[in-house]
Amino acid sequence: TLLSVLAFYHELGVFLHYADISSLRDVVIAQPKWLIKHLGIVLAPAQSGNSVKGPKNPWRLLRNYGILVEVLYNEIWKMDLPDCEVKPQVFADLLDHFLLITEIHQITISVPSNYGKTYFMPCVLPVSPNDVMVAPPDAVLTAAPLHLTFSSKYVPPGFFVRLATVMSSTPGFSIDFKRGVYSNSITFQYGEDEQNGRIDDIRISATQFSIHVDIIRRSHCVYVASCNFPSTCRSVLKVLLAAIHKLHLWFQSVKVKTEFACEKCKGKPIHCAPISSEAESKTLLRCEYGAVWGPTADQQFWLKIPTVPVSKFYLCILE
Repeated sequence: TLLSVLAFYHELGVFLHYADISSLRDVVIAQPKWLIKHLGIVLAPAQSGNSVKGPKNPWRLLRNYGILVEVLYNEIWKMDLPDCEVKPQVFADLLDHFLLITEIHQITISVPSNYGKTYFMPCVLPVSPNDVMVAPPDAVLTAAPLHLTFSSKYVPPGFFVRLATVMSSTPGFSIDFKRGVYSNSITFQYGEDEQNGRIDDIRISATQFSIHVDIIRRSHCVYVASCNFPSTCRSVLKVLLAAIHKLHLWFQSVKVKTEFACEKCKGKPIHCAPISSEAESKTLLRCEYGAVWGPTADQQFWLKIPTVPVSKFYLCILE
């Protein structure tokens, strides 16, 4: 069939055809180098647009916050093909297909309304100078850091930014641009408090070997009862597992485990104990060196509350 022929030559790199992208289904890109060149302008924006002044310059929004706006990719798309019949939106659709951008509708920094659609693109951001999250003075509840470890023994290139992209598109998650956004560290605000806005800080950060997830609730929130906080942690865990499942298409050879750091083995190299999505707060944890312990109070926030089976029901009638 025609699609089989197109797929064959696409795999060879003779030309490009993306049958899975609706806006590109009827388009064949005869010069892959042209597309690579223009994608490179966006993916490496360090020197681009310096002649344009102002903090809301689309290039500065991209470099400083990872925000790609419609007016910018329209401009890039039309650089060499001003009369091209293919609409510039396919540029964003292609990046979205590879999970490199996601459209965001709620944003905490000012972006001119005439810039059109707004996307978050973390892969262009610089690396964070800090790899440890310090609980702020107003923190009232803090969950034990959750670790994502990999069968490859290191974080696969491109995994973290795609994880951040998927989480950014999840309802309830709002990127906290004021705390700084980086290609290896992003803070989200999660939940909703009618009086004080978002109520929990969720930070995902990557080292060379693992990804850490931290959740903090601050004292300014009305709903600080601990009974609500475990629900938040378990909801975040579900989002993480769903995002990892979505990334499996791009990282099929890598297995990801959720773990807690072991604090029992003193003098040993840093290591963890795995947990499952079905683990309960009474589940014993076991590290690779054989140490066994019951989950600590801050680890239990992530785990299910044991269900108590009821074997008999009694109906009492008082006369």
